[in-house]
Amino acid sequence: MSCPQDTIVTLGDYVNWEPDSQGVIKQLIERSERCNLVPLMGNHQELLLDAVESESKLRSWLDLGGKETLKSYPYLGDSEMIPKEHVQFIRNCRTFYETLTHMFVYSNYDPGLPLDQSRRTKLGWEFINNDQLRIHFSRKKVVGHTPQENGLVLD
Repeated sequence: MSCPQDTIVTLGDYVNWEPDSQGVIKQLIERSERCNLVPLMGNHQELLLDAVESESKLRSWLDLGGKETLKSYPYLGDSEMIPKEHVQFIRNCRTFYETLTHMFVYSNYDPGLPLDQSRRTKLGWEFINNDQLRIHFSRKKVVGHTPQENGLVLD
């Protein structure tokens, strides 16, 4: 259980490919009312927003997990397939979050730049690999979302 003093940072991928994207977003919204929730924007959230804002990008999103997301939402008989509250929650996700000792990113970072000067594609679309792994100039510990074939934490 969380309390108002808690800060919880989530690293994206709340939608697409999962059987209950609606439930995930609903749970995050509820959690944000009980504590300081810091949801980060992942590439799947970006794809969903692109599809909501541009009909030409809808097909691409559907092919990349959007179908599963839509299946999790009951059809309400109008043109709104995803509730406005859920879309707004996703729009409000941050691209990164920093504390005095840690930096939180969805996927990657530039070790020589402050996060607010990093390219969005670096923070949200590129994965870190062992060959690129370097300490950030700030000396802060970086926490992110990068899949590892061996299942171990990349440290």
